[in-house]
Formats: sequence, C-alpha cells, structure tokens
Amino acid sequence: MSVELPLYIFLIIYAVYLLIFLIFSLFNIYHITKHGFKSVSVYLILTFYIIVSVGMILVTWYYLQDINWQENISLLSQDNVQLKFQ
Repeated sequence: MSVELPLYIFLIIYAVYLLIFLIFSLFNIYHITKHGFKSVSVYLILTFYIIVSVGMILVTWYYLQDINWQENISLLSQDNVQLKFQ
C-alpha cells in the first residue's frame, strides 16, 4: 500500500496564497493612498512594501523554478510501515 501526493498540489496552494496576498495588498494600497495622510513618508513606506513584496515573490520564483513538479511525495509506503497485528 502506498499513498502518494503530487508535488504540484503545494504549488497550487502557494498560488492561491499569492492571489489572496495580491488582493489584500491592492486593497490596502488603494485605501492608504485614497484615505491616508498625504505625506512623503507614507509613499516611501508604500514603495518599500511593494519592493519587498515583489522581491520576495521573485526570490521564491527563482528557487521554485528548478523543482520537478511532477514528482510524487510518498506519505505512506509499505516499506516504512510496520503492521501491529501480524
């Protein structure tokens, strides 16, 4: 008996997380620029936030591009399971 999970499932979960992050970020940036104080420090903080967010996404893309997403992860295999009732 072997239970395997395709690795691309984690990529789909990460993509959903990125989509939610993008929606919240756009919502927050819109509200900060529309209803926030109009000062240089606010725009500097927003610029810093955008640069760090894009940088983090680019770094994760760089590290994830070399992964074989068709690989399976073995969660439960007969080799490492010892049955109690033998």
